[in-house]
Amino acid sequence: MSRLRGNLLLGAVSANSTILHEEVNKLMQFSKSILFAAVALIAPLAMNADSINAPSSLALGNLMFSNFTCTNSNSGGPTATPSGCSQINLATITAPGNGIQFSTGFIAAKGAFEDATLGYSVSSASGITNVGLLFNGYFEGLAVTSVTETVLHGSDVVGSLKVSCGVAGCTSSDKYENIVLNGSYTNLNIQKDIQLNSFGSTYADYAGLSFVDQTFTTGPVINAAATPEPASLALIGLGLLAVGAVRRRMVKA
Repeated sequence: MSRLRGNLLLGAVSANSTILHEEVNKLMQFSKSILFAAVALIAPLAMNADSINAPSSLALGNLMFSNFTCTNSNSGGPTATPSGCSQINLATITAPGNGIQFSTGFIAAKGAFEDATLGYSVSSASGITNVGLLFNGYFEGLAVTSVTETVLHGSDVVGSLKVSCGVAGCTSSDKYENIVLNGSYTNLNIQKDIQLNSFGSTYADYAGLSFVDQTFTTGPVINAAATPEPASLALIGLGLLAVGAVRRRMVKA
């Protein structure tokens, strides 16, 4: 009887050990799957901050461009280009206006993404009043191309916009915009974010562009800070009304 109990106990222990072993193996396989998935998500991301293919400064008429910066990130592989900032070219242009052009083969396809953040400074003795943005973005299937522009005077944002080409729209008006600044500035910093995203799983889902043009309109230098604010204008209006009322009373008297 005791031997039977011992055999039953050993059998139960063995069965429990087998079950425990199987559960541990399942847990290890699950952990490996999570690890491989994390590596798959992280590994394709390629980032660099090398120099753009341009001289340290460029001059065009009364415009001076300098302090070029670039950071590029993408999903890696042949379906996302460029692979680095050094593949982005820069040149001055005179049409559709005076400015500069960034050019390369920007492409994202088959679930890939491409993101290039560009920065530079521009100065003009006659003052800059408008900043134009034109790009030749295109797409097919589930994809979108966009350019987000931010114009700063020191740390103050004086203008911004976003142009895009995707399912929501991709006409000539979607590809060109003009930023009317809130004053006239002799020095500006420009930040440009070029993004291409493919949301599909085939090569038929792609976005691309080959150039982004930046143009500048100059005019008389105006100190934006000296322009009266709406509240100030309201006070001036009230003051004029009061003066008018006093004069009418004096005439009646």
